[in-house]
Amino acid sequence: MCIRDSILTEVSNIQETTVKTVLDQVRNASEKGYNYNELRVALDDTGIFKPERALRIARTEVGTAASIGQVAGAKGAGADIKRWETTGLETREAHLNREGEEVGLDERFSKQISSIGPRFPLDPQISASDRVNCDCFMTFKVG
Repeated sequence: MCIRDSILTEVSNIQETTVKTVLDQVRNASEKGYNYNELRVALDDTGIFKPERALRIARTEVGTAASIGQVAGAKGAGADIKRWETTGLETREAHLNREGEEVGLDERFSKQISSIGPRFPLDPQISASDRVNCDCFMTFKVG
């Protein structure tokens, strides 16, 4: 094995360990009903992440779960239209461009940064630059 292959294998192992740690902490937080700050503390306590990165991961993962829950609740309530909303606090321009956009409950919002539009704020199918630290949310209505 050459040095390059050895380094790539090591990097892959580190990434796998990091991913496993994040998944374990997120699963545990979900089971215990943690908010994003409690998840941040749990991630910070692993010693793998700097506090800023732990906070970023926690906000993103908890926000994703909240968006998924919003859509499920809206479906259960009979809504068929979702509307993109922003908090206006350090909101990226692309998200401001979606402000007030309405689409069907099973449709995607407009493509801005990612190659596809998000199904909801913090959609894991979109790029990290469109997703991470997003504090947008949705409102719903019956069309």
